Amino acid sequence: LNRVLPVGLKVLDAHRLPRPPKPPRVEQTVFQVASPDAVFAAAAAAGFLERQEFPVIRRRPKGERTVDLRLLVAALEIQDAHNLRLCVNQAEKANLKVTEILSNIFQLTESQTQDLHIVKLQVI
Repeated sequence: LNRVLPVGLKVLDAHRLPRPPKPPRVEQTVFQVASPDAVFAAAAAAGFLERQEFPVIRRRPKGERTVDLRLLVAALEIQDAHNLRLCVNQAEKANLKVTEILSNIFQLTESQTQDLHIVKLQVI
């Protein structure tokens, strides 16, 4: 290293720094979601929560994969037809976007999905 330093600068001592610990893994994320349209039907949410499994197809450039949406959703609270709170379990590889989750549960159109206002409230 000293060979490439400018004249007058010299490295006198060097030692390896320990690797920093990995950040804690996110277990769950809580979102508040609002829609200008009345798209959040309590019956659809209740039907989803009653199911043991809710398989959906996850489409990505690398291919398709079946994901159990029920395992990803820890909690779903309908506040009214325009607002809900969603708690999502963070998986290793099978994560879906909030819009993808809600689109599958409530059968939202692409336009309705784009109009959603999503705020991350808490990371657990």
